Amino acid sequence: CLVLYSLLQWIGLREKLFAYYALVVLGSAGFSLQYFGIGAQFLWPGNAWMEMHFAILAGLVALVGSFLFLGHILAPDDPHSRYARAMRAGAALMAAAALAHVLGLLSVRFATALMSLFGMVPTLASLPRAFRRMRRGDDVGGVLLVGWTVYGAAALTLACLVQGWVP
Repeated sequence: CLVLYSLLQWIGLREKLFAYYALVVLGSAGFSLQYFGIGAQFLWPGNAWMEMHFAILAGLVALVGSFLFLGHILAPDDPHSRYARAMRAGAALMAAAALAHVLGLLSVRFATALMSLFGMVPTLASLPRAFRRMRRGDDVGGVLLVGWTVYGAAALTLACLVQGWVP
């Protein structure tokens, strides 16, 4: 529903922010489909390529969307700033990695390492800007900080669950 809503908003309002958010949601949902086994069980049973590559591809798509979304929302008045350019470069690098992975030019191991290495980069690079915007009274900064806190707690809980540290 979030992907459909975002795509319709992007088409209706012609606002790139919604397309970027759709990439984040699509990639995150795709990663979850594979991670929790739903894709392999119900959507592509027996497809070895999807089993091996889809989660990484979806994770890289989510990273492309994250770089673009955060770069757009936190630098709306300064698209040529060093921050905005770095976020677009990060998105381009992740898109190139996704394409290389699909074409078999990046191994699963290397693509996974790349995704893991860059996973928190959009958030960490955006923290100072979000704090500044929150201090200026801009709701966007505060909403992002609260969202990242909740997401971080959920990711930590999932990591502890996977490691067997919590029931």
